[in-house]
Amino acid sequence: MFAATQAAASAVGLVMLATWIASVIRRDASLVDRVWGVTFVAAAFAAATSAGSYDLRTVVLLVLVTSWGVRLSVHLTIRNFAHGEDSRYQAMRAKHPDSFWWRSLITVYLLQAVLATLIAAPLIYTVSATDAPNFFWLDAIAAAVVLVGVTTETLADYQLAQFRRDETNRTRVLNTGLWAYSRHPNYFGDAVVWVGFALFGIAAGGWFTVYGTIIMIVFLRRLSGVSLTEKRILTEGRRIGYADYVANTPAFMPRLRRPNNP
Repeated sequence: MFAATQAAASAVGLVMLATWIASVIRRDASLVDRVWGVTFVAAAFAAATSAGSYDLRTVVLLVLVTSWGVRLSVHLTIRNFAHGEDSRYQAMRAKHPDSFWWRSLITVYLLQAVLATLIAAPLIYTVSATDAPNFFWLDAIAAAVVLVGVTTETLADYQLAQFRRDETNRTRVLNTGLWAYSRHPNYFGDAVVWVGFALFGIAAGGWFTVYGTIIMIVFLRRLSGVSLTEKRILTEGRRIGYADYVANTPAFMPRLRRPNNP
């Protein structure tokens, strides 16, 4: 796995370095968000190429991670197109106007490259475990879990995009569809995807690689995804009925009972 991890880290590093150069030229550090998904695609393919083995498990995983990663990057690119640099990076740039161009390489791009490599552990192990057991029932369950997660995330993003197209919804809360069951069904779907990737790692014999999925879920729930989004919404303070929505709808794990929202 060591050689495969080196190959994956190199691939992730190249993606991040190329994106950093583009961000310096465009003065937009938030380009890093747009390539987040494809870094895992690059990591998985680099690890598989290093191992030189393309068994059924590897092929299935590569197809799934490509479907998830490319969709996420395309979605974020379309959503953020022509919106300029994200406010997080604007604040960092304002604090270090003269040195941000090189500081961003370390504090944004290098940091995310390291995180991506750590999180990708179940992917790297799965595609590089040449002596792993053959594809069996746990792999089928893992694939089904990933597909459920991708479907959930895609549908949630679509529902939100449709909601935002109506200008009258700018101060309203989306509380229908999947958003009636969870305040962040897109992040929940992302977490489900990574549970599926962890199951692939376990099926290949790398149970210890679940730490990658744990790191991803912690970031989604506590450090970036849910927490950051809710902080931004509360700071804006313009969502009518948001307090009631928070009181009646779980932040992450969807409730099982039928919601009262229309």
